[in-house]
Amino acid sequence: MLGEGGRPPPSNLAIGLNLMVDGIALEEVPRYDLGRNSVLGLCREHSTGTKKIIDSFDDLETLRKGLETGKWHYSKHGTMLALAPVTGNKHYYPTPILISGSCKTEKGSQIAKLIRRFIRIYNDHPMGRARHGEILQFSTDGESSFCSAQFENCLTRPLSQGLSVLCNIPGLNLQTGPDDLVGNCDPKHVIKCFAQMLWSFTLNVQLGDTIITYQDIWYTLSSSGMSEDRINALLNPQDKQNIPIALDLLKALKTAHILEQSKAKPGDFQRVKLVKFLAEMFSYFIAPFTDARMGLVEQVGQLSTYAHLMFALYQRHKQAFMKGALYGDSMSIVKLVMILIARYQTVDNSIQLYITLIGTD
Repeated sequence: MLGEGGRPPPSNLAIGLNLMVDGIALEEVPRYDLGRNSVLGLCREHSTGTKKIIDSFDDLETLRKGLETGKWHYSKHGTMLALAPVTGNKHYYPTPILISGSCKTEKGSQIAKLIRRFIRIYNDHPMGRARHGEILQFSTDGESSFCSAQFENCLTRPLSQGLSVLCNIPGLNLQTGPDDLVGNCDPKHVIKCFAQMLWSFTLNVQLGDTIITYQDIWYTLSSSGMSEDRINALLNPQDKQNIPIALDLLKALKTAHILEQSKAKPGDFQRVKLVKFLAEMFSYFIAPFTDARMGLVEQVGQLSTYAHLMFALYQRHKQAFMKGALYGDSMSIVKLVMILIARYQTVDNSIQLYITLIGTD
């Protein structure tokens, strides 16, 4: 996959690689691999060290008994690892490297150990770091065990490269992992979470002395003259993973205004104003990843604005404003962008950074 017959190495090894981690559902059946004379499809949590090479019928019988007694399990979830250049305008596609079956009992610390082992093997292999460069980032989609593994592997020591650029940014978390490995989440996951937060019937977001609810979102749209059918389409989409609908909702809220102001109550204006503020704050995060007209300077400016607003509100209201996981996921992305810029300015400022390529998509 990464050798002479696989993907070409990046034009500049300083670009580095993005290690993407995700999960897929697996059919819970064992398979026989003729090439390796081995049984596949058992979970790594409990079958590691078990003899799966079939030399006799007794070997099959041992596996059968282990499965029947519950000592071992079929894999029902696959941990996928893929590698792609951090940035570039050619050959930026991900290359699948590993799939490992799991019965979903594994904790984040065990996944962290798997990641460390993979990186160690990659670094030592002649077709690994020597050919393709260092792994600079570890990206997940927000799944809790993957995030736990990310925290364990990517917050163990201070950043070593780019400090001359970042030292004047107070408050920026400069903790990384070995070789300055930085963890981050997928931007599209965060955008979906923003929308799912607003779609929730139990929405309660504290902004100052006001609690924003689902009814306030509905009122903001309806008072702008939007039809009930369109509001339902934006607030109750059949596909909760629909990014375009999520973007349409946030755009509609950001540009909303009360048409018949004489019929509105004094409190309505304040609530609509806060809903618009919430949508605008989210847009500072979203626009850098969706507006192709933006250059890097404008992208960084908007992400910085988002980070400062988020920090102030989270410090004041904690989880009454936003769940800690979503706050952490979004801020990890801002952190990564800042560190990548500083790194490239330090090691080779001719590298062009396309932030739309970060994450796991």
